[in-house]
Amino acid sequence: MIVFKSYFKVLKKLLPVVFIYFGIFFAISIAINLSYRNTNNSNFDFEKTNVNIACINNDEDTILINNFIDYLDSIGNLKEIENNENEVLDSLFFRHVDYVIEIPKGFTKDFLSNKDVSFEIKKVPDSTSATLVEVLLNQYMNKASVYSKLGISEEDIVKYVNKDISISTNVDIYKDDGNTTNYINFYFNYLNYILLAIVISVVGMTLASYNRIDLKKRNIVSPINNKSRNRQLFMATFIVTFAIWLVFVISALILYKEEAFTLNGLLIVSNSFIFMLFALSLANFLGNLVSNPETLSAISNVISLGSSFMCGVFVPQQFLGDFVLNIAKILPNYWYVKNNDLIANISSFNRSNLEPIIFGMIFIIVFTIITFVVNGIVSRKRAQREAW
Repeated sequence: MIVFKSYFKVLKKLLPVVFIYFGIFFAISIAINLSYRNTNNSNFDFEKTNVNIACINNDEDTILINNFIDYLDSIGNLKEIENNENEVLDSLFFRHVDYVIEIPKGFTKDFLSNKDVSFEIKKVPDSTSATLVEVLLNQYMNKASVYSKLGISEEDIVKYVNKDISISTNVDIYKDDGNTTNYINFYFNYLNYILLAIVISVVGMTLASYNRIDLKKRNIVSPINNKSRNRQLFMATFIVTFAIWLVFVISALILYKEEAFTLNGLLIVSNSFIFMLFALSLANFLGNLVSNPETLSAISNVISLGSSFMCGVFVPQQFLGDFVLNIAKILPNYWYVKNNDLIANISSFNRSNLEPIIFGMIFIIVFTIITFVVNGIVSRKRAQREAW
């Protein structure tokens, strides 16, 4: 097990890189977790807010007008402003009022005669509060218009309108906690980036050091055959990759223990284990193919960042274009992220829901096997060429 032990001696030089990746990822994960918890624990209370309304009456103090002004006072804060254009515009500009209603002269007489009448309205642009006042105002006037067309007296119109608008409905507001599995889903989606970056950097670079020409020549004359050497290296890389993956899983169990210890959480962890095997196979392939550490570091960043952008880690898959998604479908990263999204939103574990998840897992496994086979072929061809 000389090669196996030597691998971990080489690995010690790369521990700072591992700790940096771990530190950044855990800092972000803890911050996001605290944000989620604070949002989840925050009170969700509905509180009615009153709108500042001004009403300028150019008509007589009729029963209808007085009742209408009382209604405005009940739905908002009735403010008094001077009846001139500059005062109105200044009040709106400085947000002293949100809505100004000017009642024209002869409004009551024309309204009771069923003529087409309207208020002169000024409001704060794009104000949601002003929109609410407009809805309530139209509600009042529509009811009054209906009763006016019946030919009843002004007193009766006011009485019936007041009766109608006094009807209220009790509303119970329930807080929807949502699907809390989405929290752990977010965590494991980002694992696509961090796991690939760490595994390719650590495993790939340590393997690349074994492909130096001087070290290759020593191995050729050593009593350890190539098959035994490769087997020991694979065991070492598997243990390192598994340990890295296990650290992330344990941290997920700590940060998201409520979500992790569910069937959804178990499936997401299983999906990440399969993806871990792909990351291992890719790191082995790149480590045997590239001998320059700087080049391998650049490739690691391109693959981890590129796949994260294309496959739905940094930008959710539903927001990506069809062209990008069609390209991403040939990559196991896409199926890993898609599986996480499907698992997070699944509520019934029946065949129709599990089939696409199983298909995604099989795709990743097949891609992993292909990568291992290609790696074996490349390693064997390279060894034969160097032996000559």
